[in-house]
Amino acid sequence: MSVLQSASPSRATVHRLQLVLACTEIYIIWGSTYLAIRYAVESVPPLLMAGGRNVAAGGILYAWLRWRGAPSRRCRSAPRSRRATSPVPARSSASPPTTWLLANAPPVWVATYALVNPLAAVVLGWAVAGEPVTTRGLAAATAVVTAVALILSAQAGRAERPTTAELSSARQTH
Repeated sequence: MSVLQSASPSRATVHRLQLVLACTEIYIIWGSTYLAIRYAVESVPPLLMAGGRNVAAGGILYAWLRWRGAPSRRCRSAPRSRRATSPVPARSSASPPTTWLLANAPPVWVATYALVNPLAAVVLGWAVAGEPVTTRGLAAATAVVTAVALILSAQAGRAERPTTAELSSARQTH
């Protein structure tokens, strides 16, 4: 019996593998979504595309839930304290700027905007719903802001540097 147990992976190894696979899946799905949006905004007005994308996603999720047996529920008015942090205002305020950025800005700006969205949610939760901001949350916010600053400063440094093609063409002319 001990030979069989040592041959099978430990529970921690399986958990770690599941975590890595889940993160990889999110990276691929989220990344491909931004790529699809980038190409879609070339032929469809950005806000029309964002609205259509959200309606399609909502319809797919609703159909999937109904297929799994979830009951159909009528929309009910939420208490005033929870309205600002509900998914509808959050999606309505986050999606259009993201789509506009994909149409008009370098992709790195869009990536940093996506990093900052959770910070906006924490601030809204604190300001509107009175949710506490923990030390762990402040540490995470500091890490996100630092990462965004590093990414944008590295991007700004690249914009000022000449490309390899420009350097080689300058050498050929001299």
